[in-house]
Amino acid sequence: NTYAPKNGSSSCPTCSWPLTTQNEGSTSCDACVRDYYWSAADNATCADEQCPEFCSACEEGQDCSISGLTVASLPLEVGYWRASTGSATVYACPWKDNCGGGGGAEGDALCRRHSEGTLCNQCQSGYYLVASGERRGACEACSTGSTKTYALVVILLLIFVVGYPLSQRLSRVKQVKAYFRDMDEEHQRWWKETIKTLWLTAQTCSLFLSVESVTIPAPFSWLVSAMDFVTLGPLASFFFSPCASFLTHYATLTLTALAPLLLLALIALLAVPFFIAGAGRGWRGFRAAMDRCGFRHYATMIMLFHTSICVKLFSHFNCQGPYEDETGEERRHLATDYSIKCDDDDYLAYSVFATGMLFVYVLVLPLGALLWLKSNRPAGRVTPPRELTELDGVLASLTTKYTQQYWWF
Repeated sequence: NTYAPKNGSSSCPTCSWPLTTQNEGSTSCDACVRDYYWSAADNATCADEQCPEFCSACEEGQDCSISGLTVASLPLEVGYWRASTGSATVYACPWKDNCGGGGGAEGDALCRRHSEGTLCNQCQSGYYLVASGERRGACEACSTGSTKTYALVVILLLIFVVGYPLSQRLSRVKQVKAYFRDMDEEHQRWWKETIKTLWLTAQTCSLFLSVESVTIPAPFSWLVSAMDFVTLGPLASFFFSPCASFLTHYATLTLTALAPLLLLALIALLAVPFFIAGAGRGWRGFRAAMDRCGFRHYATMIMLFHTSICVKLFSHFNCQGPYEDETGEERRHLATDYSIKCDDDDYLAYSVFATGMLFVYVLVLPLGALLWLKSNRPAGRVTPPRELTELDGVLASLTTKYTQQYWWF
């Protein structure tokens, strides 16, 4: 820990803490002891013989178990990442196992398990980032797919292809169907509203835990997986596969926001053959054909998926960071897709679209429905239920279960 200021020196001064020397016979204190690293730039000059300020104390994530480290050679612990060997700024990875650590490495060289990008929070081509379950955060091959997704698709196909024809023959199923068919209207409404309430509760819990990245131990995690499964959560990855290059964040955001309009267009398209074959003409005839294709339950369907649509829109504004990139510039990243920078022109343009759609879903639709229903129920007038059903139109599926004594407006 001593040095010779020049050749032939009769004495060797001791380096000031935390300075040390790289090699025996050094002419200056040109390194740092363990738990410190040399942070001075290559062109930095020292006014005195020794400059202890050139040594910086190691921080969390930096492995300084040996002496003589520099910014470039600084090793990282497992679970940490940095953008460049020219920077000592270290970040904890959201998925610890994706970041392998090591010395003298930067960027993608610090990533493992087929991950890449900032904080190793993206996946290489041909892999996708698992969003839930025990493998959450890992990069799985696209060829493996999601077990839950395939299971849900198979179950739905079996219900339609095998279950329905089989239910027409089994006596027990016929008895259950007869039981619900003969049930009085009040009890039928109770069952329908209870099922919708349970659906919305399960969907909200599942989405909340996903958005907040909450890890729940077993067996409670099994219940969350069941709620996600029952509310058709895995089905989204079937239609919006993370491995489909054309289904970017912006594409799924647009499709999700416009899903109600696309559903309405699908119902109208399916209604055309019924309208042509039916006796009714004009708008009333086409409306009757649309009702046969599910239009009378349109408001209920939108309500059931309203939470999921809003969560997708709000997720567009969930940015994390800032994190340094390879140029040393600090930028924020979209939490659900680190390949998207939150200051890019495309992101800012879609932010305007997402803001407008949130205004529609959070304010315009609920307020419009309220004003519509209120206008159909003037104060002091008792309107017959059948007439109210006609006046409420597509909203009737949300209101027929409530009698006038429960109106609050």
